[in-house]
Amino acid sequence: MNTMQFRLTIVLILLCGISPSAFGAIVINEVMANPLDEDTGEFIELFNTGPGPIDVLDWQFTDGDATDIIQPFRDSQTAIPPKGYALILDAEYADDYDLPPDTVLLTTKNTTLGNGLQINDPITLFDDSGTKVIDTYAHPFNPKNGISAERVDVTVGDIPENWKASIDPSGSTPGRENSVVGAAIDKPPDEKPELPDDESKPPDDKLEPEPEKPSQPEPEEPLPPITALRINEIMHSPDTKAGQTEWLELFNPTPQPVNLDKWRVEDASGRSGIIPENIQILAGGFLIVTKNESDFRSQYPDAIEVVEIKLPALNNSGDTIILYDFANREIDTVSYTGSGSIRGRSLERVQPDLPSDQQTNWQLSVALAGATPGETNSRSQKIQGKPKLTITPTPFNPKVSETTIRYEASTDASITVQIFDSAGRLVRILLDRREAGGNQAVNWDGRDEDGERVPVGIYICQLIISGNRKQPATRVAKTIVVAEKL
Repeated sequence: MNTMQFRLTIVLILLCGISPSAFGAIVINEVMANPLDEDTGEFIELFNTGPGPIDVLDWQFTDGDATDIIQPFRDSQTAIPPKGYALILDAEYADDYDLPPDTVLLTTKNTTLGNGLQINDPITLFDDSGTKVIDTYAHPFNPKNGISAERVDVTVGDIPENWKASIDPSGSTPGRENSVVGAAIDKPPDEKPELPDDESKPPDDKLEPEPEKPSQPEPEEPLPPITALRINEIMHSPDTKAGQTEWLELFNPTPQPVNLDKWRVEDASGRSGIIPENIQILAGGFLIVTKNESDFRSQYPDAIEVVEIKLPALNNSGDTIILYDFANREIDTVSYTGSGSIRGRSLERVQPDLPSDQQTNWQLSVALAGATPGETNSRSQKIQGKPKLTITPTPFNPKVSETTIRYEASTDASITVQIFDSAGRLVRILLDRREAGGNQAVNWDGRDEDGERVPVGIYICQLIISGNRKQPATRVAKTIVVAEKL
């Protein structure tokens, strides 16, 4: 720091009433790493134990995987008043908690806290230089789903005994005094000293009689063999602004139906959701598991087998999903990485028979809808022979209905669909080099590029399948008749 920067810092400190020694007055007071909705409900609570306000703008924290810079949330201030609370919230926070009005709301420049808080993540808080440690939460534990870890006494350091699971009926106390304040801080007892040799064994008349050995239990019936169900598709990063929700697709490749009573889905942090009774997945069938069936069906109304459970939040940045059967046996495990800024496009299993941990066997869906719940995955569709193009209905009356243009092409192809008039003039581009081969469909409403209805007549639909340098583009064309009366 040069002389000018030092003088400016002193002036700012005097103006704000904040002393450099006040930095150490901020403590990490509560951590919600496993909320009911992990996409929006994670938080870290800070408490100012000092006598004056402390501005935490541009302070930093890390969960061991990623480092975040603290910013204001929804135009909130960033100075924490004395004996005041501040919450570092997910940028997509959806008013999950009933917060006192004086709570200082903060967030980060990223969409998640750290790399998505896990129950085993330690947290370190730094000042704005990123080098001075202010406080730590170094002894993470599992308070259970929807329950926060609370600090018992803000005057006691970061020791394991000073952290307990919230006992508040709501599961947490963001922005207010912790529910465990005043609880005993139980330090581990000292080891019992060894007795001298002559005192190590009590007299014979003081010996307790040996308990009777319990009778041997009846042998249990052997468990049935493990069922080869598969996690087949994962919507881990839905477009929530469009009303989408998270879901998993299970696939039964066996020739027999499977009863999923007491099966469960678990994530890397140990959160799990149990599949309810009387749920079956048919032979060769699919089952969608989601945390919000209503939102799912509004997006995919044609899906048939759907069940709603308390599905663990599927982290956008990556996670591990484990499927257990009724006997707590691991049936399938899939670990995935994040898809960056891509939203609303599922991860599809390419080949059901390949190992689940083979990363190349998982690819983003190329379906026009962004996913294929309850259907063969777009990445698994086998397209044999030449590309195909079908149009129904034709003739069609645009005032009554649209016409559907269906095509089949290799999944790694780049697709263009164009409409020309009978004179060869371009009327409309429906798809333009979209990397979405497979068995797909797109509709035409009988309008041109300007949104005007085209005249009655004969039109040409051209499908262009663009290959690579070794495989030149292929063109397929068919006529469409636009009629006024049918």
